[in-house]
Amino acid sequence: MSRNLSRVLLVLLPIVFSQCQTVVVAGDWSFEQALQDVLDRFSGVAEEELGRAEAMLKPLSDARGDAALQTAKVFQVDAKRFEEEKRVFLAVFSFAKVVANARTAQDYAYIARINLPQAEEQIANKAMRESLIAVEKARLHAESMRKKVSSLEGLDLLLVSDELLVTSLYAYRDAENLQDKASYPLAIWNARWAEATAELADAYLDVAAQADNRAGKRYNHYTLRQKLGELVEELYGETPRKTLAEYLVDRKTLGEEIGVCYTQATSFDQEAGQALTMGDYDLALALIAQAYISYEAVDIYREHKENQNMLEETLQMISQSKKALEKLGKEKAFTNQYPEIILEMAEFDLAEAKINQKNKNLAFSKAMARVRLTQRIVGLYEEIKKLVPGGDLEAGISYTFKKPPLPKSLPPGKTLIIYGAKAAQEDKEAANLISERLGGLGVETQILEDSRVVSEQLVENNLVLVGGPAANKITKQLNPSLDAPFSKYGPNWLISDGTTTYQDVDIGLINILPNPYNPRKAVIVVAGITRSGTQAAAKILVGNPANIVAKGAIIRAVRKAGEDFYQKLRTLR
Repeated sequence: MSRNLSRVLLVLLPIVFSQCQTVVVAGDWSFEQALQDVLDRFSGVAEEELGRAEAMLKPLSDARGDAALQTAKVFQVDAKRFEEEKRVFLAVFSFAKVVANARTAQDYAYIARINLPQAEEQIANKAMRESLIAVEKARLHAESMRKKVSSLEGLDLLLVSDELLVTSLYAYRDAENLQDKASYPLAIWNARWAEATAELADAYLDVAAQADNRAGKRYNHYTLRQKLGELVEELYGETPRKTLAEYLVDRKTLGEEIGVCYTQATSFDQEAGQALTMGDYDLALALIAQAYISYEAVDIYREHKENQNMLEETLQMISQSKKALEKLGKEKAFTNQYPEIILEMAEFDLAEAKINQKNKNLAFSKAMARVRLTQRIVGLYEEIKKLVPGGDLEAGISYTFKKPPLPKSLPPGKTLIIYGAKAAQEDKEAANLISERLGGLGVETQILEDSRVVSEQLVENNLVLVGGPAANKITKQLNPSLDAPFSKYGPNWLISDGTTTYQDVDIGLINILPNPYNPRKAVIVVAGITRSGTQAAAKILVGNPANIVAKGAIIRAVRKAGEDFYQKLRTLR
């Protein structure tokens, strides 16, 4: 996600939180009080961080630190005003911004105090480490929550926490992309913002867990996930994946701002595909919702470019959706936080349209796209409410969620065969061998070094990656997603399929999976612990492809009587 989109989310999230005041009551616990506890905690942390920043900057004269401190104080004033107005969500989000800016001020103060050339780099790395800890904690907390959620209340609040977690993850990645001398100050701020939003997501997950445990109606966990998964896969199937040529045509005919929509959609779409493949349906929904909104907005814009009645039509749709939410939320124990957030974002788009007349129809299109998404979420919640509560919450574990289909053969289109620029000669020979075999089957191929590949090529083509993570940079990027990933133990590489760890130098891997850059394309990883393992994988792939089923196989090269034999040790399923 671009830094511009990060900034949009920073604006949107506090606005959309301001109107969500539903109360969940069960016994002596209330959702409202739980959120107030989160607010009190963040208020206290903000006070502490501000005090620490002021103390550090007092003996110094540092313009950057003073500016960050003043920004933190502005957000503190806003947060306290929102707190007085009982706008809890907006208040707690503003306090998170106080925390992020106060910590940034402290970082600048430390840089000014030690006054060394490497100080900025050291502090940027420190901020990155601390933000990574917070992000990982929230991510693991979310994974734990999604494995047990069994109420509509818990699911709804989990989806909101996913929105915060996505903001945090992208802020952290923005910080990672700014690791150079000229960008260290911005990297520090992005890292601190990632840290603060991750902490808020973690706190919000606590509330989600409490609401889930105290919900009046609890459903079979796996049935609940199944319903969510069905909507995610439905939305995922509806998002069109444009080729670069199609995108350029749209940008030329519809305007430069359409390029921003496609950039946003592509980033979220790729992430959603990976989450979908992993079965993380709530996170996938938070991501695919953003891609869906952008793609849908472009289609609406194309259809209604000259439509002067879009404002009236959109307002009518928002009103209808609010009535549906009111009807859905008649039970006191139920929250509509996630769809309410999407509707508030639609109203923000309408407000932006009044300010920016030049792009008003695109803003209207985005608003209408959000309302359509809200209607889908409302439909999901209505379906869940029709389910029979109770049942064995551990039952249904055998349910298999659908995933992007594994290719029985390569999908239509060109196939890039990529090997490492610094790889051994055997890897280059393996790439040529695979290219010849595919060419004989009528597949258009192109062989490239990993250093010459550009991002558009990863999105638009099927990929064959020759060589392991030590030899091939693209394999290294995808290694965590493999069914049998590589890992390093001391100087040696290993392959583990979850049940067995392989370490012999002659072990190779063939792994077939959807292309994470574009799950409608395929990736075949042909790699080994050493070059001989890579050769073994390549030769068994081209020599006996029928022997490779499911997701691929783990191969061993065996030399007997001066001849090479290739043994399939395990089929990946």
